[in-house]
Amino acid sequence: MTGIKHLWELQTLEEEKLDLERKARTFPEVRELKMLKADIEENQAKIQVMKDELVQIKRNLKQEESGIMLLKEKMEKASTQLYSGEITNAKELETAEKNMEINKEKVEEAEDRALVLMEQAEKAEEQIKQLLKDLDTKKGQFRELNKSYTERKAGLARALEEHEARNKKLVEKIDPQLMQKFFKLCGRFDDKKGVALLENGVCSGCHMSVSFDLLKQSKNKPKELMCDNCGRLLLVE
Repeated sequence: MTGIKHLWELQTLEEEKLDLERKARTFPEVRELKMLKADIEENQAKIQVMKDELVQIKRNLKQEESGIMLLKEKMEKASTQLYSGEITNAKELETAEKNMEINKEKVEEAEDRALVLMEQAEKAEEQIKQLLKDLDTKKGQFRELNKSYTERKAGLARALEEHEARNKKLVEKIDPQLMQKFFKLCGRFDDKKGVALLENGVCSGCHMSVSFDLLKQSKNKPKELMCDNCGRLLLVE
């Protein structure tokens, strides 16, 4: 029953190979890596949005500061004219003083706006800093998980290569006609198993007791023996 034994080993190898391939498709790391990748991309997008907002805040702040500087220059010039004695007309003096007061109010309002913008910029920078810290943490987690996944995947690939090599050696030992019969039988059954084990008079393929005549034949260890219920090749140990 050497040929049947080899077929049994070949069938077992195929089961192990299918199991390894199933594991490759269901690595838990794959789902976790996808989730981490999505989180990282979301954080990166959020950081970019906040950076763009910060740039705009700083641009607005710069405009306010420039405006304050111009107003202060006007006030300084008006103050020089007002108190230097250049203006003697009472009405012009009143107008100049009024303009001074208006500009002073404008400066105060602009400084208040600038202060708000400075606080916004500070808050945005702090949020960006925290998001970058979280992003680094997630990237670290991704690298570690990806390393583990890569190692497991490589181990699986090696195991599959070993199975392929063993499979090839077994095929070389099996008679082509027996191999052809085996493949035909595999195609007949849902479990794709053309060889079954005969144990205590029961076929492991259909789980039924074989006939007394077949059991009697099995004692002589024939080259080929087939279950008289399902038709599978039987391995007698």
